Amino acid sequence: MRRSIRSLITSHNTMALVGQWIGPAFTPAASTTVADESGNGNTGTLVGGDNTNTIASTDRPGTAGTHSLDLDGTNDRITLADFAFSGTSPISVMGWCKADTDGNTLVGQGTEIILRQLGTGGRRPEFVLNSFTTNDRATGTSNTAPALGTWYHLAGCYNGSTIRVYADGTQVATVTPTGTYANSASSFEIAATAGGTRWNGLVWDVRIYDSDESANLAAIMAEKDSSGGSAKPWYYHHQQRVVS
Repeated sequence: MRRSIRSLITSHNTMALVGQWIGPAFTPAASTTVADESGNGNTGTLVGGDNTNTIASTDRPGTAGTHSLDLDGTNDRITLADFAFSGTSPISVMGWCKADTDGNTLVGQGTEIILRQLGTGGRRPEFVLNSFTTNDRATGTSNTAPALGTWYHLAGCYNGSTIRVYADGTQVATVTPTGTYANSASSFEIAATAGGTRWNGLVWDVRIYDSDESANLAAIMAEKDSSGGSAKPWYYHHQQRVVS
């Protein structure tokens, strides 16, 4: 049975939570190991630069001293395990993010499973489950992702029949695929994927579920930290641009 041991954030659905990588795991330290705050032991490895210089952490007032991860869009990423998603297995991938440039991958597994913000044709959230025969991706229309330098919550969900992508809890695209999707037999990565553009900007509270969490996004986004403040970044409430 999966059980969360996190003291900072309490997940809405801990039973389906595969892994969660939030502020405390991003705090600079001598180790490049990134803890899985879900309690499932799915630790990640920081790759590309070090976690005191190239990847810096930014304090978040109002979120109990948590940190976001600052990524350079060139070689910074966190590698995770190869989680066994394929066929018509439900999956949800999500995280808080602030892009400094257009065209960024938030979470990816090879070329098969990708959650990203496209830069072509206006800022568009996209969730890809490759290898479906048809309709393998849900892609938002132009500028359905916020302007650069703005914190928002990006999420992709699949319930076994429908792919959906969300920006700040609002569905911006949905498709019904045919066939099945594949597992690329490679590691999941935060801020990168094979052949894709890496994330340039900040990320915080990245999660992977083995369930469709589309009905729970509002509750997930509203979760509380140990100080009673919202789990949303403090800067999101005050609509301030973060200067990294």
